[in-house]
Amino acid sequence: MAMERASLRIDTSLMRSLEVEAKRQRRSPSRLAGEAIETMLLNCAEKRAAILAAIDEAEEGSFVSEKAMNDWVSSWGSDSETPAPAPDVLPRSRDR
Repeated sequence: MAMERASLRIDTSLMRSLEVEAKRQRRSPSRLAGEAIETMLLNCAEKRAAILAAIDEAEEGSFVSEKAMNDWVSSWGSDSETPAPAPDVLPRSRDR
């Protein structure tokens, strides 16, 4: 894998913590920092993908309204507990 040299400024206490953790793991601080950046970027990409998938689902799907969900949850444990609500928020016609 090709490597690039990067220079960044971080808080002194954060650098000391990184050095301590690197020593515990018997690894270099730069390797640990690189892995942390990689993990952060992967997490950002996964979050972005999940948001886009949720947007696609919202544009195509049917949902249960907040009121219907609250009414259902409020009935839990009572003598008049209701079944799970059916979707009541339906997609709009794309003809408009």
